[in-house]
Amino acid sequence: ETSRQNLLNNLAILLEQDKIKIPDDEGLIYELESFRYELSDRGKIKVTVPNGMHDDRVMSLALSVWGITEPIRIDPYFAHKVYQNRANNKSFN
Repeated sequence: ETSRQNLLNNLAILLEQDKIKIPDDEGLIYELESFRYELSDRGKIKVTVPNGMHDDRVMSLALSVWGITEPIRIDPYFAHKVYQNRANNKSFN
């Protein structure tokens, strides 16, 4: 549980400090908004999601950004090609 909480705390800090951007993915945003901090019976803070919900997207994001200390910069050429191909409805090659 401690490792999970460390991952989620790190993710929260990166988002608050605007060091990462997340995709405009409805499922991911819904999962992020569903997380709650609760006090356990032993007096420890734990992060939970409502029953029946998944946290797969959030945990994948948290794992992928673990260890980031500086904002990630996108290569302008790569970004241009991606947007150009999306505009043309083609896959990226």
